[in-house]
Amino acid sequence: MSYYIRCPHCGAYLDPGEKCACREDNTTETMNMKTEENEDGKHEH
Repeated sequence: MSYYIRCPHCGAYLDPGEKCACREDNTTETMNMKTEENEDGKHEH
């Protein structure tokens, strides 16, 4: 069973103990890591 945490701010999937960088800076690299939902509500990477 996989264990992960979701960032409440950007929705990124994080490993246990990993902190999301979305609130630290708004660089292009951070924006590219965000997930998007398609019209079915499923996440695309």
